[in-house]
Amino acid sequence: MNKNLPIPNDSKCCTIDHRVTYGEVDRMSYVYYGNYAEWFEMGRTELLRDKDYSYLNMEKDGFFLPVRKLDTRFYLPAKYDDLVKIVTTVTCIKKASTTFVSTVYKDSILLTKGTVELACTDKSGIPKPIPERISNQLNKFLWK
Repeated sequence: MNKNLPIPNDSKCCTIDHRVTYGEVDRMSYVYYGNYAEWFEMGRTELLRDKDYSYLNMEKDGFFLPVRKLDTRFYLPAKYDDLVKIVTTVTCIKKASTTFVSTVYKDSILLTKGTVELACTDKSGIPKPIPERISNQLNKFLWK
């Protein structure tokens, strides 16, 4: 796989810069693998915020997006003090779930790719359809 891919930079992606902190790395100065899931969440949160909707608003509206599946591919490690880009987009929207893909780059080199499938539920965890207004917002980021 060619890891020197261009960093997506269009209206279908949300890109955030993140400086790796000391608390995110292990003894080898590599980012601890569990921290990538948090970075993917940061990307999803900012993607929604870009469209003037937040997780807080979702909760107030009575629905939640718990993680149903997480798949992460590690190509190269991010290290302490690296400035990385976390690029997030939507790849699938179904009636009661959606899938986001986040890629982590350093200097245009792909380090990690994470695919996260989220279910849509009510407060008690019962699946429910994604509200149309949210589905419409997510469609603006749908990578086809």
